[in-house]
Amino acid sequence: MLKLKVTIDSTWVDLLVNQGKEHFVEKWNEYVEAKGLYKSFYQALSVPEGDIKNDIEQFKKIKSYIVDQKLHSVRNIEKFFPEIEDTIEHDLNVVLLPYGKINFGIEEGTQIFSLSPEAHEVETNLFLTHVFYHEISSINNTERADEVERDIGNLSNYKYLIQLLIRNEGIGNYAILKDLMEFHNENRSYNFKYFTYANKINDDFYIKKSFELLYKLFSFVDEENFNQFLPTLNQSLKDKGMPLINVIGIYMAQRIAAYYGEDVLKNIYKVESTKFFELFISTDDKYSIFVKSLGLEGGVSVE
Repeated sequence: MLKLKVTIDSTWVDLLVNQGKEHFVEKWNEYVEAKGLYKSFYQALSVPEGDIKNDIEQFKKIKSYIVDQKLHSVRNIEKFFPEIEDTIEHDLNVVLLPYGKINFGIEEGTQIFSLSPEAHEVETNLFLTHVFYHEISSINNTERADEVERDIGNLSNYKYLIQLLIRNEGIGNYAILKDLMEFHNENRSYNFKYFTYANKINDDFYIKKSFELLYKLFSFVDEENFNQFLPTLNQSLKDKGMPLINVIGIYMAQRIAAYYGEDVLKNIYKVESTKFFELFISTDDKYSIFVKSLGLEGGVSVE
């Protein structure tokens, strides 16, 4: 059994609320210095000029909602953890950071989670729940996955890493997808701040274009020209306008769950990421041909 224990640290929210933005920014800079973080983390905040009274009220609302929903969120995401014989407990301290621009782990078991005053508390909490899944992803890793995360110096490793990202994003998003789509359907004019790809999840145009682009990207790359095309690969795969990894991962997870059931989908403990692709291809889905260019020896065949 894989168990997640979450602590919510609202120190930065309370600091902003009680002592104002100037003191808040000053203390953040001191924190970055004390933790020995990269200089770029000084710019991890984007605090606006002028009055922030409305923002503060929204931050308080978001904090309260996250704290109230914590146990429910953890229990919901644990339903999608793989079933294992041994008991593994993982502690996670979530540090809420108002006006943060990125989410990042500063040390083992500590996640800085950025809050936007423009985000609805429901979306914010759903994305945090999604982050919970990624927090335990490394526990599922095989030796191959650990190796690839340390070194992507060749095409074979890079392909495996993309497979791993697609699988983890797919299952992590699938776990909260029902609630996300319900929120989306009830708030059609809402502009998502975290799930910026929400409008593309069930859009046939974007799904088709995502698979086609993924296929094209890996069809012209080989070991000899890998380093030459690596910047292009990275830029294309991180393009927020066409979020391939998220859209493809969610689509594949949906098809695998529909065909084999959710128990098969979530059973990834110490399982190579190639299995996720093999399962998808075996459903004979119309897009399965497009992922075969991500094949690896002993895994999905390249055709």
